[in-house]
Amino acid sequence: MDTEIPAGFEIASIGPDEFKKALELQGRVFQLPSSYFETLVLKDPLFEYENVLVAKHRGRIVSQVQVFPKVVRIGTAHAWMGGIGGVATDPEYGGKGLAMALLQGALNLMRRKGYEISLLFTGIHDFYRLLG
Repeated sequence: MDTEIPAGFEIASIGPDEFKKALELQGRVFQLPSSYFETLVLKDPLFEYENVLVAKHRGRIVSQVQVFPKVVRIGTAHAWMGGIGGVATDPEYGGKGLAMALLQGALNLMRRKGYEISLLFTGIHDFYRLLG
């Protein structure tokens, strides 16, 4: 399912200079200090800025999703897995399809990188079911 990017918005991976702004958005949405998310991410030896996708409106980060790459063992085989996390949208921009567009971008990123498995844990099944 390809999701249309709403007019007036830009979707892209972030760079180191935008990382703090993405963390601040997560903190506001989840009502936790942004340092909580920064600690989780920066301790991950597989973290790459390219795996943090954001939607911007007039240069401001208003939605984000992150792919957490991991190697998993299935029996005696090893496979690359992409875990979806950090899905956050500024409530002011909710309902515009931004999270859906970012999740589609994350799925495309995982396909491009050759991940064999994607994983998402959630309690809001109806929202994610739309992506299949």
